[in-house]
Amino acid sequence: FPGPGSATGILPIAYFTDIRCPICRQVERDLDTLLDEERDLAMVTHEYPVFGAGSVAAARHILAAAGTGRGEALRQRLRLSAGLTPVHLRRAAEAEGLDPEALARRAMSDDITVQLQTSWALGRLFGFAGTPALVIGRTAILGARPINVLRAVIDAERQA
Repeated sequence: FPGPGSATGILPIAYFTDIRCPICRQVERDLDTLLDEERDLAMVTHEYPVFGAGSVAAARHILAAAGTGRGEALRQRLRLSAGLTPVHLRRAAEAEGLDPEALARRAMSDDITVQLQTSWALGRLFGFAGTPALVIGRTAILGARPINVLRAVIDAERQA
């Protein structure tokens, strides 16, 4: 992303999330609303699995599915899942029309590891101990904030 106020006129948003984060669901609804309303926003989602091994496995599968264009669909399906065991991940992949064995192999690939390490390093750089977390332009936010606060941050970043 270019920086805020760049020639592109795009305001970047980085969103850090864990599939097991119950608060992230509301933040995602608010972000979807903002992205629909405001055409100058561009968001990148960072898998930030802070809730243990199941979260890491799900994050790997979501990133692997993103390469097929099904990452967000898999994320939504896993949010509804009763668990994040290998069986749950397999069933979710199948339900999304993905080859579960190929997805599992891709999930353990070096490039997925690098993506997770990069997101983890960025999150730690900003001091994020958990999720949800956002970076809107140059403003870092840990935890959920009401949509009106997010709008105020967006407006402030546009004016900066």
